[in-house]
Amino acid sequence: MAVRDRAFLDVIGGMRYWSVDSELSLSAGFLGPRGISNKENWVDPLIGLKGLMPIGQSKFFVSGFFVIGGFGVGSDFMWDANINLGYQWTKRFSTTFGYRYLDVDYDDDGFLYDVAQDGLILGLSWRF
Repeated sequence: MAVRDRAFLDVIGGMRYWSVDSELSLSAGFLGPRGISNKENWVDPLIGLKGLMPIGQSKFFVSGFFVIGGFGVGSDFMWDANINLGYQWTKRFSTTFGYRYLDVDYDDDGFLYDVAQDGLILGLSWRF
């Protein structure tokens, strides 16, 4: 099946499990070595869209997803977005190059995890 025959837009829903281990060690100073650690786990419900669109009659395509979640159940709010430019080399093999942004705001009993991460992505897909 050629990439031009595979355009889609899906509504997605699910859960994302988070596990965060934090450790702080201080080894200098008058009081000697000190350290603290904490581990937090939570689950965020999420909803979103995932899709793929061919570019004309070429083997190039655009794909990506956008999800939101948390809603105060796990984190207060989280969102995750990804956009890719891809090339379908064969019926079963494609590559993508893209960008992803992830933001999560979690606060529970004094543990604060308010993090935003982003960066470039290189992907390889093999369909069987």
